[in-house]
Amino acid sequence: DLEPIPGKPGLRAMSVFERALDEGQLLRFTADTIAIGPPFVSTVDELHAMGEGLRRAIRHVMAQA
Repeated sequence: DLEPIPGKPGLRAMSVFERALDEGQLLRFTADTIAIGPPFVSTVDELHAMGEGLRRAIRHVMAQA
């Protein structure tokens, strides 16, 4: 869950979604909640890379705020 931008619900999550696409990740969002659904056959290293990519996307968006 991300803190919504006052008066603009969902915009922060959409910004993270767009940045994550730049990171090569596909996730989904509803309002300001981010969800990821890694494949069941993901390795531990792939899961760590997904987490790091999501962290980078969130940090990038929060730095722009």
